[in-house]
Amino acid sequence: MNTSTKIIILALGLIVVTFGMQFLLKLYTDPIHVHGRSADETPVQFLVGDTKFEVPQNFIRIAAQRNSNPKDRIDLYFHWPSFSGYSMSNSNDFDNPNTQERVLFVTVERLDNALPPPGRRLDGLYRRFFEGNPWRGPAGLLGQGFSASSGYANEELYYAKEGDATFIARCLKNNEDSSDSIRRTCLYDFALEGNLVATVRFDKSLLESWREVSAGAKRKVMGMLAL
Repeated sequence: MNTSTKIIILALGLIVVTFGMQFLLKLYTDPIHVHGRSADETPVQFLVGDTKFEVPQNFIRIAAQRNSNPKDRIDLYFHWPSFSGYSMSNSNDFDNPNTQERVLFVTVERLDNALPPPGRRLDGLYRRFFEGNPWRGPAGLLGQGFSASSGYANEELYYAKEGDATFIARCLKNNEDSSDSIRRTCLYDFALEGNLVATVRFDKSLLESWREVSAGAKRKVMGMLAL
């Protein structure tokens, strides 16, 4: 392995470790229930990094972000499976902790470095931490556990390759000894322009609909880019 290849692998490794820390931080500190929701569909324009967005206010989770001020990140949510924002007709799905599988939580933020393509992360990084045999997951996905020393011991990776595209999602394991108060959720991310990355947090039961989750989230977030 030449020096340049080692440098690339090291850089990718640092990005994955960073995402691993962010994954746990979001899961355990990002509140599922957020007060101050809005059904107002009036759009607001703002910058995240150097990228302009135009977003209806009922898609923005946090009241303090519903303005035109520049932002380091924006926190959104989409109703599943309609990909609509918060409204009086679907408010129970957003407000009731027992129906959180009907809500996708999306964070858009800027990274210092561009997010590597999912295929590169899967083959060049995650595979080094795999342990045990893969298993067949829902809807054509393969599931894979991580080694105890990898830093991802409480997680599982679900992935699929279809043509030139690769889908990967990291999910919390269904450990019998874990607290029932911790929802089994997954993280899926995709790159936007200007080193922006969108991270989608969704209920693990929606792995059955991973194609619709990934395609719909991309379409919705890309549609919020202001021309």
